Amino acid sequence: MANPINRYLLNSPMLPQSKRDADSGLNLLIQNEPPGKDKVSNWLPAPKGQFMMAMRLY
Repeated sequence: MANPINRYLLNSPMLPQSKRDADSGLNLLIQNEPPGKDKVSNWLPAPKGQFMMAMRLY
C-alpha cells in the first residue's frame, strides 16, 4: 500500500504536533483517504478494505 506521508504509527512523542479540538480533545484519524491539510498531523494512513489494527493503551 502506498503511504503518502510514510507514517506507520501514532504515539505519544507525536502528540505535540497533533491538532487538538476547541475543547482540547484529540481525534486520531485512521483511514485510507487523506483527511485534508489541516488534519494530516492526526492521520494514520490505512489500506483500502479490511485491515487489522493493534492498540496498546496505558
